[in-house]
Amino acid sequence: MLGASVIEAIYHGHGRKNAMFKEPPFDFMYGFRGVSYNVDLLSPYEMLLHWSLERISVPTYRTKNHRAIWTAEGLRFKERCREEKIRDPAFRPGEHYVANPECRTGEHRILLPIHKALGNLRHCWCWEKRQRLHLPTWSYSKVPSSRFSPEENARLLCVYMRPWTLMPEHASSANPLLSMLGKCCRIANKQTPLWFSVSTVQSQLRTDAVSSSSVHPSQRQLGTEAKEAPICSKSSPAHVLLHSEPTSSSSAQPA
Repeated sequence: MLGASVIEAIYHGHGRKNAMFKEPPFDFMYGFRGVSYNVDLLSPYEMLLHWSLERISVPTYRTKNHRAIWTAEGLRFKERCREEKIRDPAFRPGEHYVANPECRTGEHRILLPIHKALGNLRHCWCWEKRQRLHLPTWSYSKVPSSRFSPEENARLLCVYMRPWTLMPEHASSANPLLSMLGKCCRIANKQTPLWFSVSTVQSQLRTDAVSSSSVHPSQRQLGTEAKEAPICSKSSPAHVLLHSEPTSSSSAQPA
């Protein structure tokens, strides 16, 4: 399993080389994978089992690169380099070439969304469906061990072996925000995971709203009095989230 945890473009080689991503930043690639092909239900381990991270490089005829296409600016820059006899032009992803949104027959590809926090990552790496399953192995990442506390091992397993997302608009009880994992709130004198409790409370509120609309007006007063006792206290994280304004994806910071 890849261990890169942040996006970092580096210059490599000699001469006029483009800044490239040495390794795909797995945390961003997984956290912004979206919901296509039901990948929102896959854990990081399962994602690497069925999907591979592929580099989107400069489109050339020799390699028959089908993951990228030229932009108008890229074609002009390419022609200018040919006229000036520049042997190794520095083509920039997102400016001179972009990710090809179309797939060939029998091919499945996932591109990252256009997001300010991702920069040009959408045009550098993508997910492609594997033809055969691949068994992921840990190369650099921290793994559970008897040297760690039970809480630390649980945290690692929670990150590796369960779905999570960095996109608030795709968060659900089956695919919670990474920032919600490990947080709990007390409901009915029981410690309940915050991501699960918030989903449960929201579902219950929707059910109550539908039920109250079908109740006879003379019975609604009794129903209202019965619901005055809150499921969570006003100071609980679940209550704060339920009564706070939704966070837009553009302002969300990846964990």
